[in-house]
Amino acid sequence: MVCSALLSCGTADGPSQAPSPVSALPALPERVAAADLPRGPERPARTLSLALVGEVRGEFAPCGCPTLPYGGFLRRARQLEALRAEGPLFHLDAGELLVKGNITTRAEERAARAALMDRLSAAVGLDAWSLGPTDIETLGPDSVQRVIPNGAARIGAGWQPLQDGQAAPAPAVVLSRDGLRIGVIGVASAQGEEGQGWRARPPAEAAEAALQTLPPDLDLVVALGDLDEGVADALALVPGIALVLSTQGRSLDAPHSPLRPDGSPGALVVEAPDRGRFLQVVRLQLGAPPGQPAVLLPDEAAWRDRLTARAVAAARGAPEPAAPAFTEAGRGRNLAMVELLPLAADLELGPPTSDEERAVLALLAEHRQKSVELAQIAVEAPPTPAEPGFAGGGACARCHSREVARWALTDHANAWLDLVRADRGAGPPAHTDPECARCHSTGFAQPGGLAALDGPDLNRLKAVQCEACHGPMRGHPDAPAVEARAITAARCVGCHDAANSPDFNFERYLPLASCQGGAPALLPPGTQP
Repeated sequence: MVCSALLSCGTADGPSQAPSPVSALPALPERVAAADLPRGPERPARTLSLALVGEVRGEFAPCGCPTLPYGGFLRRARQLEALRAEGPLFHLDAGELLVKGNITTRAEERAARAALMDRLSAAVGLDAWSLGPTDIETLGPDSVQRVIPNGAARIGAGWQPLQDGQAAPAPAVVLSRDGLRIGVIGVASAQGEEGQGWRARPPAEAAEAALQTLPPDLDLVVALGDLDEGVADALALVPGIALVLSTQGRSLDAPHSPLRPDGSPGALVVEAPDRGRFLQVVRLQLGAPPGQPAVLLPDEAAWRDRLTARAVAAARGAPEPAAPAFTEAGRGRNLAMVELLPLAADLELGPPTSDEERAVLALLAEHRQKSVELAQIAVEAPPTPAEPGFAGGGACARCHSREVARWALTDHANAWLDLVRADRGAGPPAHTDPECARCHSTGFAQPGGLAALDGPDLNRLKAVQCEACHGPMRGHPDAPAVEARAITAARCVGCHDAANSPDFNFERYLPLASCQGGAPALLPPGTQP
């Protein structure tokens, strides 16, 4: 029986009870008609693009585990190459670049990863990087201004030194390319936070001060940083800023322009998805002063038609055809279109074709070797009561054959096989990559565990075995101090984190992945983990 939500429904026995009143939907935000959008002093039309990332958080290559296995610097290099062929492009990072949450806190490993992220960013041509709180903590006060040759400008108007004479990141930077000059102000939401000798200033206050350091002869002014949604919207109302480029916060919001008290639009706010899985591309036609807010005009269809016509003309060696809609809409305005480009597997097809791609592959190979060396040092550490070393699942099976048989039916038992089957395109095979081995083997880079991914220890410790959940057990049962640890959610989320296992639920996953219940019988028929 189909009933309208606005009518009473009945049966053969009579009418049913009237439905409860439907709550009124909230009013949609007011939109300014295109014809009413303000115009400023007219400037000659100029075109450029911005490619934005943010909250990359130490992810330098796509993992095959997530529901959305996009991203990686190799794919980014290839997509940026295509965008640069279209015209002037500036590549920007909104911050929180260096640290990966589920990686060991060993200082040497964190430092190696941070250095890799910095060098990879330089290899793909990152122009400016607004330092986020974890970036500041990782770099430390002595390194915040030290940049690798030809690396991205590190900026942060909000970071205020607590000690006199301490070096601070530049509040803003002027970037030049193909005759165009843009001013980029670095901001962050961490107001009042302190760490590593820094205090975060209020973002709007920091941006207003940074604006005074920029020269007047610019084509565009943008604010860039790791910003909460409300902070980004407030920053968009600061006069003199055309675009606010931010991280995604709790969710990825659509590009929007907060309204000022007089009803006019503030700066266009654009957010970048996290983990470096997409490039958020802002295409611009500038026809107004640098700080006049960008507006989403004309519509997307008109932009795509223009891009197609431009590409066809370029292929024929002809000048770009006239675009009347842009000529009229662009008088005294800065026009924008925002496009989200996924860094998908097709971008890895074929051998490297550019210096940037080759540089990325060389850096990743160097990091793999360094990771194995650091893992070997950790593995060779002398045993302790807390870290007695790893015996391997075969040793457990001698007494716990029933539990091992149950485990053999779980996905954990096939974790290494999943790597062997994976295809990583132009990147390294997944089963040779230490980044993958951390979660698809047992005891990687831990005392008495696994380091070499092609040696005899691999057969003993591949896949997610008993000791991955219960802790190292070498010496058990003869050594009274060596006992199995309880399985906790905190142990699981080292690999089942928000990035690589977004639907993880400890209570639901445990019987499917462990030796305790056998999979999948403990869940009701048809239930998915």
